[in-house]
Amino acid sequence: LALAHCPEGKDLWVMGGAEIYEQAEPFAEEAIVTEIDAPYEGDAFAPELSAAWHEVSRESHVSTTGLKFSFATYRQ
Repeated sequence: LALAHCPEGKDLWVMGGAEIYEQAEPFAEEAIVTEIDAPYEGDAFAPELSAAWHEVSRESHVSTTGLKFSFATYRQ
């Protein structure tokens, strides 16, 4: 539904839950993923990208509290 309202040539951002990400993946050309370098317990996680996706860039950062994280860009 959101795709129908997005003008041609404009970016459309998807902010899930896991089910929303799974539904959007077939329409996506690019995924910008925040990866946090820390173990977390939980029962819901974003789905893994399929083998069709390839990492094209990565920006690594450290927060003021020492938490390591990266913004990774994938394309298919």
